This record gives sequence, C-alpha cells and structure tokens, in this order.
Amino acid sequence: MDKIFLLASILVFFSHTTFGQIIINPSFEDRPQESEPPDPWFGCNQYSTPDTQPGSWGIQTKASDGQTFVSIVTRGSTGLINDNTAEAIGAKLNNLQNNVCYSVSMDLAFSMEAIFYGDQTIRYDDPLELKVWVSEEECQKSTLLWTSPIIDHTDWRTYSFNLSGNYNYIIMEATYPGDKRDYGNILLDNIRIAETSLDIGADTMLCRGTSLELSVNDFWENVTWSNGSNQRSIEVREPAIYWVEVQNDNCLLKDLIMVEYLPPLEIELGEDVSLCLEDSLILDVSVPNGTYLWNNGSNESQILITNPGTYQVEINNGCESLTDELIVTQRDKCCEVYAPNVFTPNGDGINDLFEITTESNISRYQIHIYNKWGRLVYSSNTINDFWDGLIADKRKALAGVYYWNIKIMCIENNDIIDGEFKGHVTILK
Repeated sequence: MDKIFLLASILVFFSHTTFGQIIINPSFEDRPQESEPPDPWFGCNQYSTPDTQPGSWGIQTKASDGQTFVSIVTRGSTGLINDNTAEAIGAKLNNLQNNVCYSVSMDLAFSMEAIFYGDQTIRYDDPLELKVWVSEEECQKSTLLWTSPIIDHTDWRTYSFNLSGNYNYIIMEATYPGDKRDYGNILLDNIRIAETSLDIGADTMLCRGTSLELSVNDFWENVTWSNGSNQRSIEVREPAIYWVEVQNDNCLLKDLIMVEYLPPLEIELGEDVSLCLEDSLILDVSVPNGTYLWNNGSNESQILITNPGTYQVEINNGCESLTDELIVTQRDKCCEVYAPNVFTPNGDGINDLFEITTESNISRYQIHIYNKWGRLVYSSNTINDFWDGLIADKRKALAGVYYWNIKIMCIENNDIIDGEFKGHVTILK
C-alpha cells in the first residue's frame, strides 16, 4: 500500500530586526534614561516608571543584547505615596495569528547595586519574580500568562513561556516573592519569539489503495486526534474529516483536514455522431483532479466540435489514465428519420420492435401506422416509443404489410423545419 506523509507544525524564528515583528524593540534599545522606558514601551503601574538602563540608580550591568535594557522595581514602606507598589512595563502585540503558538524567550537578571539617594538612602536589593500578563486593552493585565521563579542571579539567564490567542498587549510586572513587601529589582532584556504553527495539511484527494500519514512535531506535549489516538502521527485509510488538538502550556491549538478518495476513472464520449452542416457539439469529460489531452492539442475538459473528424482524449486524474475517441461525420440532409422495412415481433429478443431513429434535433414527433384497409393500429408522440406489433386489446398484429406516416419538427441552425415521411413495413412471423 502506497503511503503519503504530511508533517504539521513549522517553527519560524523572529529576530528583533524582523519587519512586521510581534513586539517592536524587543531588545529595549534607546538612550539610557531615568524614569523613561525605551520607545515604544510604556509604564503600566501608578507612581513610577521603568528605567532604561544602564546608569540609573547605580545599576551598571552590561546589556544582554544591544546597548540598553530595562529595570523595574518593587517598593517597601517608608511613608511615601508609592509605598508597596510595583513597576510594570507594557508593549503592543502585533500580527498575532490564529492557530499559532508563540514561544517567548527573554533574558532576566538581578542587580545588587540598585540604590536610591534622596531624603533617605534605599537599597533596592531584594530579588523578585516577574509576572507576564496579556490583555486586549493597554495595561489591563486580564490574563496571567507566566510567573518566573525568583530571579536572584546577577548574570543574564534565559527564561521561556508560551503565548497563543487574540491578545493586543503584553505587560511585564515586578512581583514580590511571597507576602514580604520590600525594595527589589529585576532586569529585562532580549525578547525572542519563535512561532510554531499547527497545520496538518490542506484538504486532499487520495488514490484508491493508498493511505495518508498525518503528523505533528515534537514541540507539542499533549496530542489528541479525532480517532482518540494520542500518538504524534496517525495513518488515514478512509475518507473522513480528521482533526488534531495539541497543547503545550498556554498554547491550545486545533486543526482539521478533509480526506477524500478519487472515484474510479470513467470516460465515455458516446456513440459516433453525425452533424448537420453548421451544427456543433460539446464534448465534456470533466472528472475530479483531471488533466486532459485532446488530439487537437486542447488541454480543456470540454471542447466544441464543428467539423467532422476523429476526436480522441486522454484523461489522467493522478491515479490512472484512460483514452477514448469519437468519430464525427457531417451530412447535408438533417431533418429526416430512418425506419426498417421489416421486423419480427415474435418475442425472441431479435428485431422485435419497429424502431424509428433520427440524428436530427427533434422538437415535435408524431407517428401513425395503418393496416392494408386503412385502419389505424398504432400511434405515438414519442420517438423512442417503438411499436411492438400489438394493436387494440393487446392483440398481435397479423403478418403482412403496414403503412406508416411520420411528421416531425426539426430545429436546424436555429431554423424550425417541418418534415413528413411515409413508408411501409412488413411484419414477418
């Protein structure tokens, strides 16, 4: 059995110079300045503003990436209006996509040098935690995304968390570890974002006898398929809609695919045909996933026939190919009918019917059949309603000669033509 493979979830990394990036200025680059975050970042909590470092409050740590970084602090109680408050910094999230998990990494550190000189000297030397929030409104802090461990190291270390959903803003807030309210700091730099999308493929048509393997990559910790499997891949052998749901921390994504199987390839141009002058015929051989090659060079699924000749087409649907042909002739007389002069309605299955045929475009038809005494024995308004040799009361007609009269109305080259034909037929027993 042939097998087709599709691998879902593609990782794409965005640097801080990427056009159309998720976060503008993720490396916090700007002029070092006290109580001013780097543009376009903004402060979120009341009573104080993050600082663009190094250089303020004694902090001389070297940036993890680029030239500058950010410090945010918490405060204890000294009788000031900003007692027991914490700083937070926010940014706009751009172009978050549905069905995508964003793995966010950032560098964090702690400074033992942070000192405020004012009416009283205050050391901001307690290690803190960092809380990361997301929201639809600026500084709203509606959803807590991640809380870091206590950042008590003075060297830069990388921490990561996941993000998915239709959020507009991200907020990072200095947080007291536990119940103690005291002065502390945390340093932030070098945000990186890796994008992991979930895509198990476009809806597809398979050849009979083949299977399809659907897979997700190793990034996902929890996997659930529509058939109940928790494996990273499943093999598909039946037409259906298949879905997979994956989860990794804050990321919960779902994707689906419709799998169909191509029907057996069939082609039938029909019986050879004779056209009237200036008549035309459309040959249509459309099939799912088909490609076409006519002997006149056309690659279309249908062609318009106006001239006599042999027309041949080869159809390929990606699984198999077939060829058929049709012979088209042309005639001068078009509004006419053809009738046999003998038939044998004896029930042996051979020549049991008096069959009237025509190659004309008939819009009206009427036939009357009479015996040799001029008595009507059969009539019909339908050309395919053939006489079976029975007369009134379903009695069998006697052997001998019968006379017929046919009137038709033809449409030829958009003209209406009336025709009348007479003849005789002999019943043999």
